[in-house]
Formats: sequence, C-alpha cells, structure tokens
Amino acid sequence: MSCSEVLVFIFLFIIQTVATETNDVYGLTIRMPNVVPQKPDSLLCHAVKLDPRESYILRFEPLASKSVAHHMNLFGCDEPGSDLPSWTCGEENEEGHRLPTCKHGPPRIIYAWALDGKPRSLPSGTGYRVGGTTGINYLLINLHYKDKFSPGQTDNSGYYLEMTHDKQPLQVGHYILGTVAEMT
Repeated sequence: MSCSEVLVFIFLFIIQTVATETNDVYGLTIRMPNVVPQKPDSLLCHAVKLDPRESYILRFEPLASKSVAHHMNLFGCDEPGSDLPSWTCGEENEEGHRLPTCKHGPPRIIYAWALDGKPRSLPSGTGYRVGGTTGINYLLINLHYKDKFSPGQTDNSGYYLEMTHDKQPLQVGHYILGTVAEMT
C-alpha cells in the first residue's frame, strides 16, 4: 500500500467511525420558561413544537428537583391548549378560567417523573414514536409545583431527550387500565 492509499483508508475509517457513533441521534431540551407558580400545588404547562418528520425518543433525562416539583409529566398533543409560553393547565387559573392541556382531546402520556427519579434509556432498537403521522406535533411539560415561589424565584425544570429520525424496530407505548368514577 502506498502512503496516499493509507491516508485515504485512515480518512475513510475516521468518517465511518464518526457517522456510526453519532447514529443520527440528536438532543432536544424542553424547559419551563422561568415560570413563577402563584400558589401551592400549581399545575403549569409549557409546549414545544416538534420537527414535522417522524422521530423516536430514545432517552429521557429529567432536569428537575423534588425540592421544587412533586411530579412532571411529558405529554404529546396535536396542538397545545394555549399559545402562551406557559399556562395553568388542568385547573382553574387566577381569573377562574380552565385552560386545557391540549386543544383537541386528552393529552397523550409519554413519560412521567417524580421525586428525583433517574434518567431512563430505552432498550437498544426501541423508541417512542412522535411527529409524522402520530398526531403528536407538540411535546408538553405538565409540572406540579409543590409550593408558591418566593419573590424573585423562577423555575426552568424540564427534560433533555435523546432522539433520532431513524426508524426503530420496536416502539414503546402505554396501556393504561383504570376508571374515573365517583364513590357512592
């Protein structure tokens, strides 16, 4: 092998290694926009529009603390229930209005975090499908705050997600059993 052939081989090996290691995985960070809960037990939402292409969530990393939040849901929606950067969702706001979590239909549960839960990676070859034709055009944080904040205190809790546009052989979903009923 000549010197130039060796250099071409090394160059191609490096390009192949970099392309294989990245595997077209990208990160998406979703954070509350420096919100201020106005009362104890506030439920606030914040939505982010997804790339319209089909994507798969591979890893969920909570960016939150139990000292601030009781639990934090990650929902999928066709459209968020408000155009505001954040809003009181699932309960009446300060003006006595109830803004929905999602504009059309119930939110779709994707992931839930509580009380300093750890990050979660899905098994290799497995992803939670969003975007494309799924009807999930937005990812939405629904955060239950423990307490009213002190003056000047804000919060930007959220999630860091590892995602890919590469179709995954297996898909994750939820099957929920239960009922919403009154006790008589």
